[in-house]
Amino acid sequence: MTALTLRVPADCRAPGRVRAELKDWLAARGWPGEDADDLVLAVSEAVSNAAEHAYLAGRAVDKDCRVVLVTVAELAASDARQLKVVVEDFGVWRPVPPDPGSRGRGLRMIGALTESCEVTQRSSGTTVTIISNPINAGPPPAFPRPAHGP
Repeated sequence: MTALTLRVPADCRAPGRVRAELKDWLAARGWPGEDADDLVLAVSEAVSNAAEHAYLAGRAVDKDCRVVLVTVAELAASDARQLKVVVEDFGVWRPVPPDPGSRGRGLRMIGALTESCEVTQRSSGTTVTIISNPINAGPPPAFPRPAHGP
């Protein structure tokens, strides 16, 4: 199965771009509606975090490197279908403020919507690895053939 790989500028449009591409990719693979919605929301939150927090003003990051990379691939399993999503940025981890106010719930939300969420912080950026909830192991739908020709 072909993986989905996206490279989007880390700006306010990044989550919407990723949501649209991921929704289409999941639909083409017959991912059930509610499961797809949960995963799209979780990935959108991870992309939002990267776009909003990784490249804060005053931190030296080349403008061409201010991107968010998203890779989605199906895991090999015989009893269920699952996806692994990796969201990467090349910025700097923002420490959690002592009083986040009404913010700071994104990673908990991602964890609630998926089987797992792991955050890896490096000097070169942050990686969020998400494993989707398992779905029925039935085969993905075949891509429709064109109406004209074999």
